[in-house]
Amino acid sequence: MVVAIFFLTILSFSSALPAPRLSWDEIKRQHVYVDPISNYTISQPVDERIIGGNETEPHSISYQVALLVNGRSLCGGSLISLNFVLTAAHCTISASYVELVFGAHNILVNESTQLRVTSSSIINHPDFNSSNYNNDIALIKTPVPIVPNDHIKIIDLAPADAGRYIEYIATLSGWGTTSDSNSTIPSGLHEVRLLVISNVYCEAIYGTDIVQPSTLCTQYGERSFVLTVL
Repeated sequence: MVVAIFFLTILSFSSALPAPRLSWDEIKRQHVYVDPISNYTISQPVDERIIGGNETEPHSISYQVALLVNGRSLCGGSLISLNFVLTAAHCTISASYVELVFGAHNILVNESTQLRVTSSSIINHPDFNSSNYNNDIALIKTPVPIVPNDHIKIIDLAPADAGRYIEYIATLSGWGTTSDSNSTIPSGLHEVRLLVISNVYCEAIYGTDIVQPSTLCTQYGERSFVLTVL
């Protein structure tokens, strides 16, 4: 089971930076795992983590941003305005700097569509709790406005009165693990479809300390749950 999060002294730059020489074998993904507190399920046992998904059509999820945190770990984020990327606080809480990669599909190469900049500031939620991952949200400010194009676009945030989206299909995307047998970072961006379900199911498995009113609970197939804790 994975809790998936749909988001200091910081170096400041006024222009895009060339891609650094990275050793991708040393880059680790910032997954978060939470153990269930009960065996309650909808139908079948809960998996340890979400596995699955398919490689996306290149640049079809154009708001997706790759985050290289301190040159050592990889996280994902979404471009929500010309100057801000939304990500998880557990990714950035100890960050000295974050390199933001926009317009990427194959993250392991320097594609002509990619724009790379280094964060000018990071705003972690002041009430982020590293014990239960409540308020696991952060904003990263870019040094210059990001100009949208065919490969880089802004995603709109849901309005405050949007409701719970129960029974809607959500998309989880990133460069995360796609199978138990493969621990390497996939070159292409992947996505998986998830069904938004009532938090009642997740509360029964993870408890009300983890599952808050602001938690979005989704189901993968008939077996696994994903929590987006905001």
